[in-house]
Amino acid sequence: MNILLTVDQTDFVQTQLESGQFSSPEEVIAIALEMMASSREAHDPVWLEAARIKVRVGLDDIARGDVLDGEMVIDRLQQRLAQKRTQSL
Repeated sequence: MNILLTVDQTDFVQTQLESGQFSSPEEVIAIALEMMASSREAHDPVWLEAARIKVRVGLDDIARGDVLDGEMVIDRLQQRLAQKRTQSL
């Protein structure tokens, strides 16, 4: 597929290439399209409703006190990992 870019679009792609973050015009366009797809997903009514439900469930858990202390969970996981490493020696 061949596409024609406006002068402003071409300048933008060139600026991105000159920044050193991208190695080709195709990479600039690919990233731009990925960002566009992500943006559309975030505005999708089905996705938004699913996100609202998940947030509601989380808030209900918090209200009931059904939460975990993050530091305690990490400590337990690190202990289990250390045990597994010791057992495998």
